[in-house]
Amino acid sequence: MNLTKSRALQDRLFHVVCWFCCFALVIIELPSLAEAPPAFAFNMDSSNDLYVVDAPGGSFDNYRVQKFDANGNFLLEWGPPGIDSASSIQIGGVATDPQNNVYVADGANQRVQKFSSSGVLLSEWGTFGSGPGEFNQPSGIAVDPTGNYVYVADSYNSRVEVFAYTPLNPLIYLPPTNQVVPAGVTLTLSAAAFGAQPLAYSWRFSGVDIPGGTASSLVMSNVSAAAAGTYSVSVSNELGIATSPLATITVEPLVVTTLPDIGGWSRVTGERVSRQFSCCGLV
Repeated sequence: MNLTKSRALQDRLFHVVCWFCCFALVIIELPSLAEAPPAFAFNMDSSNDLYVVDAPGGSFDNYRVQKFDANGNFLLEWGPPGIDSASSIQIGGVATDPQNNVYVADGANQRVQKFSSSGVLLSEWGTFGSGPGEFNQPSGIAVDPTGNYVYVADSYNSRVEVFAYTPLNPLIYLPPTNQVVPAGVTLTLSAAAFGAQPLAYSWRFSGVDIPGGTASSLVMSNVSAAAAGTYSVSVSNELGIATSPLATITVEPLVVTTLPDIGGWSRVTGERVSRQFSCCGLV
């Protein structure tokens, strides 16, 4: 399975969309099944068959996906293969693609499983962690209308991970931005890109490559006026290259200002003393 992974986004928006879809799909009354805990995730395929996540709860732990037709008639069910039903399985979400394949977010096992519409396991991926392609309690899943992109809400990593079947050219979705900074501070420029891994970053200053500027962020300490100018970043993979718009950095100089003499008479010697204060600031 040739899946490629990109960075992601916050999972709250994903959950809002997911819950909206859930409410939109609750248009029929499902039959009352014995030992069926409340379901909390639904998805309907192109044949109007409804897939329901039968979540653990109450005195029943079914750990399964149930399938119903458009009239609410029960068709079939299945659970994660090779897992003891008494263990801590949590099916976090379900989605379908244009071919009516079914994707399940298996939260407790930190993975995504892909099934046929008849419940046959086709593939799976994922493991515990916070790196690319890893999960910490995946709790929701969606597939785009083309079937190419799979979106997984990775709850405890606070992100949405995006997987694609077809490798993609880089796309910079978070380019560096203009900044005005005082001299002497640490300047950080950041960018984020979507595309087939691995992605290579190359930063430029006034069109010239910056030595060592090969990460998604460019950090420069104690900047001076010489750092003012235009910056850009190029992101490449084996399929192509993308270049960000120019970001203009302005470095404001610091000046030292001496206040007028506010001297007075010393209480100790009786002589006049001079007191001056200096400070610095932006021009």
